Amino acid sequence: MTGDATPDEVTAKLAAYATSVEASHLDAAARHEVGRRLIDSIACAYGALDSAPVAALRAMAEERTVANGCAVWGSARRSTPELAAFVNGTAVRVMDYSDYTSGGHPSDNIAAVIAACDWVDGCVDDLVAGVLVSYEVWGELGRLYLRYKGWDQGTTAAIAATCAVGRVLRLSADQIGSALGMVVTSTISLFKTRRGEISEWKGMAVPYAAQSSVLLACLAAKGITGPLDGFAGEFGFWQQVSGEFQVERLAPGVAPVTIFETGYKHWPVEYEAQFAVWLAQRIRAEVAPGHIERLMLYTSEWTWNTIANDPTKWAPTTRETADHSLPYIMAVTLVRGRIDYDDFDPGVLHTPEYVHLMGRIAVHADEAITAISHDKGALRASVRTTAGDERHFEIAESRATPMTDEQLDDKWEMLASRSRLAAGSAGLLADLRKLDGSQRVRDLMAPLIAPS
Repeated sequence: MTGDATPDEVTAKLAAYATSVEASHLDAAARHEVGRRLIDSIACAYGALDSAPVAALRAMAEERTVANGCAVWGSARRSTPELAAFVNGTAVRVMDYSDYTSGGHPSDNIAAVIAACDWVDGCVDDLVAGVLVSYEVWGELGRLYLRYKGWDQGTTAAIAATCAVGRVLRLSADQIGSALGMVVTSTISLFKTRRGEISEWKGMAVPYAAQSSVLLACLAAKGITGPLDGFAGEFGFWQQVSGEFQVERLAPGVAPVTIFETGYKHWPVEYEAQFAVWLAQRIRAEVAPGHIERLMLYTSEWTWNTIANDPTKWAPTTRETADHSLPYIMAVTLVRGRIDYDDFDPGVLHTPEYVHLMGRIAVHADEAITAISHDKGALRASVRTTAGDERHFEIAESRATPMTDEQLDDKWEMLASRSRLAAGSAGLLADLRKLDGSQRVRDLMAPLIAPS
């Protein structure tokens, strides 16, 4: 590593893994799954392309143009790689419709990997390798459950993004070690982002962390050094943030796991609430919403504390609070039979029927559900009807919620069709299915560039 410095074991193993991954080493199933993750993420970006946060960031990026820079989706102009990663990553994330695994949304890093490929005029094989590295490092760190310590997902997302961008930029292990040292000592995020009344920053915080990784990896490429003992050294990540851990699964040649086990979102809501939507549909099939006298909902300690145990979740006033409100999500689904992005428009949040039904819902933490919550998305409901009957419902499904290729295509069509750039979306989908390794990433992503 750099000079005579010795990296700590975590830094050394992450750098060794990142530099070892080649798309040519992947089997067909892994490559296909990378394509599916790209399809899901870019579909979300199409749907959010002109949302207020993305439009604001895009306007800022357009003020900072670079002649041969990186594509800013929805614009005809190019900007720096870190700003492109920030704008495009927010487009992927802001609808809260992208995939999820322990520790957060690994798709939050995809735009950073694409921006790095764009910056060095890389090919699709570089993109495939970078995305895989990001997912696998994310999964390795997700088992730390830093959210229980009050740290937000951007804390570990930035580490995964650094490894992925370092791979795309073809940094040496020394350089990735320096970039990791800079990231773990400088990019720490607080879970406060997702507590109380939630602001627009909720959908931007992790893309911001990812764009920081792009900037720091580029600095490392220019020879800037960072602390190589960022994890284990005095006042390092172990001591200040995570507690001691080791890299257990990642090593050159090890088969990928996280890319397959990450759950897809079928609904644009906080991930734990996916299961609440399905439970509400089961209840609605047997009990009309107007016949519900009282609904007692039981969930895990974490879900209760995150999306129910807060007054703002019972009277949401922002889109971001509403899609993290368990009672609101239950009420809308009970009334409509489904929930869509438009159900979080501010003008809809105070719909009398929803407010009335939320008043009939109570949510409690349950020890038995908490005990299985790392593996299962589980809820239980007891419904008292206006006729005096008691009905009982429950759901306990794998947290790795799957999607078929056909379901992904449907999601793509639904979201891309609402975009002003919909005309080029069919061609992009075909290319993402094919993932021709020699294709330039700039050409692959060209349909997301607006006409001049």
